[in-house]
Amino acid sequence: VGLRKELDHSPSLVSAIKTSALANECLQGLEYSKHSLAITFILKAKISLADSQHDLSKTFDQIQQLFCTGDWSLVDEIPTEFVFLAEKFAEIAVQKHWCMKAVFPLQCAVDTFVKCPNEFTLLHVYFIQVCLTAKHYKRAKVLLENPIFSFSNTHSKPGKKKRRLAHE
Repeated sequence: VGLRKELDHSPSLVSAIKTSALANECLQGLEYSKHSLAITFILKAKISLADSQHDLSKTFDQIQQLFCTGDWSLVDEIPTEFVFLAEKFAEIAVQKHWCMKAVFPLQCAVDTFVKCPNEFTLLHVYFIQVCLTAKHYKRAKVLLENPIFSFSNTHSKPGKKKRRLAHE
């Protein structure tokens, strides 16, 4: 929570990351299981800086590790950043044909972020897109078999500001 407030009041902290190499340097001393929020902000800044195939591959791997091993007890504090990383992760997976590698991390992201099984979010869209592109239909089917009662607003905390379906 303190980091979020610090970053809100000091956007220059994240905007100071002008190169992918600087972002990687910032990430070196951080542990994914302990510093998930800080890593999320650094990767958000880095994702737009990945200017080579190597940078893109490394960024993809870093987001993958973050989704699979991060501590998301405070994910409610950074929903926009979390969903932004998932969106970019899915985009890279589709563009580079890395969808098979992206299915499990996006499943972790969905499981982490979505608090209600009957809520549909943008994370579901990215997950389904990657599953279908990877021809991993069973994973997508499991998610789609749940009845959907609400659509979550991406920019709100999970469980807030949902659009209810008429049949409720």
